Amino acid sequence: MTFSIIARGKKTGDFGAAVASRMIRVGALVVHARANLGALATQNARTEPFRFRYGQEGLRMLEEGLGPKDVVKRLLAVDGKSDQMQLSVLDKTGQVESYTGKSMPEWAGHIAGDNFSVQGNLLAGEGVVRGMYEAYTRSEGHGLAERLLRALEGGDAAGGDRRGKQAAGLIVVREFGGPNSLSDKLVDLRVDDNVEPFKELRRLLSLHDQTNASRGWATS
Repeated sequence: MTFSIIARGKKTGDFGAAVASRMIRVGALVVHARANLGALATQNARTEPFRFRYGQEGLRMLEEGLGPKDVVKRLLAVDGKSDQMQLSVLDKTGQVESYTGKSMPEWAGHIAGDNFSVQGNLLAGEGVVRGMYEAYTRSEGHGLAERLLRALEGGDAAGGDRRGKQAAGLIVVREFGGPNSLSDKLVDLRVDDNVEPFKELRRLLSLHDQTNASRGWATS
């Protein structure tokens, strides 16, 4: 039902995540990140409350010192619904662990890279995650937010969600990276319902960077 990416900037240490789906406000549900700690993507075969809770609990486990493999193992044991789950966890060392349950709607799968992972389900085909992977790796040298957005666009170009487009979201966190250093949210953008969510997300990211630059705040 959804495709997503989680990533860590190797030079900056920033964490970020981006997601798209034919489901309203997906950006508020699937991706989670905390500065100096890690990032997660939590997806499931049905719309159930445990999806968001997995993200919050996963961050807490990382904070306690668990590695991505142990975080995934513990989260999958919580509800006894591991075959309906798709999880990806990235920590501050760049280690990543991903899992796709056997009951996730086809096409479903994931690919782990260097300090990032792409994953999705109910997709047009394997080419969606492959397109995300290639778009992200080709964009090295750009800011993390730009790279994440390019990954989403790469997945969309390869067919994306089989049901169509509706929503997308993108976050990047850095310690004191928010406006006036009042939060860690360097970038926090969502498109909750739009016929062209990728174009709208790109417009918002451009506006975000222009606004931050004009005010002397950190840009993505």
